[in-house]
Amino acid sequence: MSTLSKVFVIINLLLAVAFATFAVTLYSKQVHYYELQRGAEITLKAETEKFEAEKARLEKDLAKVQEEKKNAEDKAERNVAEAKKYANEKEVAKLEAADASNKAATAVENMQALVKLNSNMRKELEETRKVVVALKERETVLRTNTAELKKERDDLKNQVNRSRQDLAELHRDRKRIAEELANSEYVIATLIKKGYDVYKIVGPGALGSVPDVRTKVVDVRPATGHVALGVGKDSGIKEGFVFLIHRGDEYIGKVRVTTVWNNFSGGTIVERKKPMKAGDDAMTDTTPSP
Repeated sequence: MSTLSKVFVIINLLLAVAFATFAVTLYSKQVHYYELQRGAEITLKAETEKFEAEKARLEKDLAKVQEEKKNAEDKAERNVAEAKKYANEKEVAKLEAADASNKAATAVENMQALVKLNSNMRKELEETRKVVVALKERETVLRTNTAELKKERDDLKNQVNRSRQDLAELHRDRKRIAEELANSEYVIATLIKKGYDVYKIVGPGALGSVPDVRTKVVDVRPATGHVALGVGKDSGIKEGFVFLIHRGDEYIGKVRVTTVWNNFSGGTIVERKKPMKAGDDAMTDTTPSP
């Protein structure tokens, strides 16, 4: 097998690993967004049921308040009727007092009783007024709570809609990445057929100057050979950069970056002297490519 064929095989393997990494990452995000959407729908359903129960309770309380108000008004009307009745009796007592002096004492007693009853009635009316005011205040509070519950339900619906939009954007990004990867494979195959040195074109040298960046290994997946690093686009990191991994003064291996976010990146192990661990030192390989 010629050197060019070996390079082609290596590049195909690297592209396959990169594609697999992207696929796993996108699938994980899809599952995560699905779980978020499902959790939001369950929460919305629970909040809706809670809102309906609270609404039923508020309607029941309102009916009770209205019934108590009606009872208070009926009681007030009865008190007024009683007052008129006692007033009539007072007038009768006065007439009887004019006709017979022996009934004067009874008329006076009746008058005193009416005065006392009048006072009691006023007190009862005042208490009734206070109860009505308190019931109105309670009705206002219940209406306010109902409006707040409705607003919370609308907020949950908006969160579900945003989650659905994010999931749709993720699907579009995955399709675009797959198309770009297919185009890159076609270009590489075409260059090899024409006799170009593919490594010099798409190797680390094609990425331009490599900045001196130092960070830490965030996570390691030994089963798949994936490594997470604590730097990303904000530090000038690009796909294809190579990081040298050390533990103190001991060289551990190399990691090639395959995925880059703003402050986070992921890659695959291309050389390993010892098993890598989270917390190992990582620095970019700034030496010129061969």
